[in-house]
Amino acid sequence: MVGSRVPILLIHGLADDNIPPQQSERIRAHDPTEIVLWEVPNAGHCGAVNAAGQEFDTRVLGWFVSHRRAYPLVMGGFGRGLATAPASH
Repeated sequence: MVGSRVPILLIHGLADDNIPPQQSERIRAHDPTEIVLWEVPNAGHCGAVNAAGQEFDTRVLGWFVSHRRAYPLVMGGFGRGLATAPASH
C-alpha cells in the first residue's frame, strides 16, 4: 500500500480477537489522507455488519459513491441509481 494512490477503506472491529486493531492503525498511518479507518465498537473479526448494520451500509456505500468519480474505471458502475432512479424515456 505504500506509494499507492488508490483510496482504501479499512473496517476494523475493536473486539477482533484475530487481528489487533493496532494493525489497521499502522496501515492507516502510512497515508491518512488516502486511507480511511473505521473502528467499530463491539465488532469481532468480520463482524462490523452485524454490530453496526445501518451504519455499515451508510459508511461503506457512501465511501464507494464518494470515490466513483475519481476512479470510474476501478469502480465501474457501482453506485448507479443509489441516490436517484433512472429517467424514464
